[in-house]
Amino acid sequence: MIHKQPFLRKPLHTWDELKMKITVTKNGARELKRLRFDAIQSIREILKYVPPNDLIGLSFISITDLPTRKLKKHEKIAAAYFKGKKGGGAFIEIYICRLFGHINNPENFRKLLPIQEYGLASTIFHEIGHHVREIRTHGVKKSIGEKFADRYAERILRDYIMDNAGKINHCFDFLETMFSKGNIDHKILESMKEGWEKTYKKALSSEIKAKQNNL
Repeated sequence: MIHKQPFLRKPLHTWDELKMKITVTKNGARELKRLRFDAIQSIREILKYVPPNDLIGLSFISITDLPTRKLKKHEKIAAAYFKGKKGGGAFIEIYICRLFGHINNPENFRKLLPIQEYGLASTIFHEIGHHVREIRTHGVKKSIGEKFADRYAERILRDYIMDNAGKINHCFDFLETMFSKGNIDHKILESMKEGWEKTYKKALSSEIKAKQNNL
């Protein structure tokens, strides 16, 4: 695995500077209690990577278990963005069971928390990408909204990955231990490692190019 010290970059803002709330429904709270996961604190840390101007008009993020509205790709999505209507602010719903419902062991969840938070960060950045398209890029057609959100998330994830690579790599050390005990399939482990190394190398290459462009 690739081991890298974090860049320790300065957060773009503090939580107190944001005029946004994070809410949890009863069903969402039940799932978070099962996992013993402080999702609110994790989301606060994740949002520090988002430029403040990109969060203007986003009123709150709601954590719940599953979608309560009829949505496209209802059974697949892990989150959804809802633009503001009738004077109300836009908001994001996060479906915690879509992200972590497959996890049965809270202890393993905690040991793999950096990987789980990476997935949560990727989801949040993507939905914020939809918000940015809605409020700032009127020339972008809705038909290519997903691609726009993907590109936006990729840019923000670069910094997140570079800062948290060491913690994520440590999770793979734990997964290797699980494999040695027969608790995880070798093909699954190798696929996860291959995917992560590819993601990290891409982020590192992007980081280097960004620094060169700023010279």
